[in-house]
Amino acid sequence: MDNGLDSGYVDFEVIGSKNYLGEKLHTRGANSTSVDAVMLAELNNGTRKLFFIEWKYVESYTKTSKADGESGKTRKTIYSPHLNQPDCPIKTSDIEGLFTEPYYQLMRQTLLAHQMIKAREYQADSYYHIHVIPNDNKDLKDVNTADGKLKGNKLEDTWENVLKSPDSYKAIDPADFLKSAYTCLDCIAPMTYLKQRYW
Repeated sequence: MDNGLDSGYVDFEVIGSKNYLGEKLHTRGANSTSVDAVMLAELNNGTRKLFFIEWKYVESYTKTSKADGESGKTRKTIYSPHLNQPDCPIKTSDIEGLFTEPYYQLMRQTLLAHQMIKAREYQADSYYHIHVIPNDNKDLKDVNTADGKLKGNKLEDTWENVLKSPDSYKAIDPADFLKSAYTCLDCIAPMTYLKQRYW
């Protein structure tokens, strides 16, 4: 990311300026945590907030644990120290459940957001994690793949239950997420395209 801070800055496939999580690689792609997009906003009170945005459309997941096998041991070695920190934004009463998708990705993105805020990237004071998922994707939204390990019936309430600040996360339908763009004349063509393709 560069420093285009004062113009509604957006970047895609964000991994942070440093390897905050101690992962094998610090490049966009496999073996490195990334988020689809990050937006920087300056609020009325002068503070800055990073909006982490992850898009899902037709994804669904099984109950397979990413903590299994030798690769699972490596993953736990990498992420457990972060989860065990006193200021970790995630409650860790059952770490095993956090290694089941989609919570595994949400966990890594939350840890990344937390570390970026601690490092004051973009002079940001806080973050908000937005999960853009169509309401019709019930195989993702209406399921808890870590049932029995994490408390909750659906993705959103399950993930909110493990966050120390549940109001830092929101799952939202793409049409609702982009609702304000309908009032922008320059956005009519792309919004028409998105509407026809995705909802």
